Amino acid sequence: MKFLDLKDIAERDMELVNPTSAEKVLAVGRALGLNAASRVIDFGSGYAEMLTLWAEAFGIAGDGVELRPLACERARRKLTEHGLADRIQFTARAPPTTPSPPTPTTSLLAWARRSCGAATV
Repeated sequence: MKFLDLKDIAERDMELVNPTSAEKVLAVGRALGLNAASRVIDFGSGYAEMLTLWAEAFGIAGDGVELRPLACERARRKLTEHGLADRIQFTARAPPTTPSPPTPTTSLLAWARRSCGAATV
């Protein structure tokens, strides 16, 4: 069995996979000033819970990118059930075999992940 298959099994009853809470995710959305004019891209989106919370609370549009097909199927179902499939797009994408050099955007995302991780939010 592959590692990602085990991950799918272990997370089958979870919505937020990171060690955080819906309250903390919403607090980050408020701190960022998210609103209906915001478009968010979430790499490693899991089951789209963060995008779902922000879309329902702040009216954002967004894009989720996840490498696990099972997670993408589950996320798409959730977005449809919540009436968000027209605002949140979800893509199954495998990581590149050759890492791309850092760009200002990837550096910003890496900084944001370190700065807004569960331990500091």
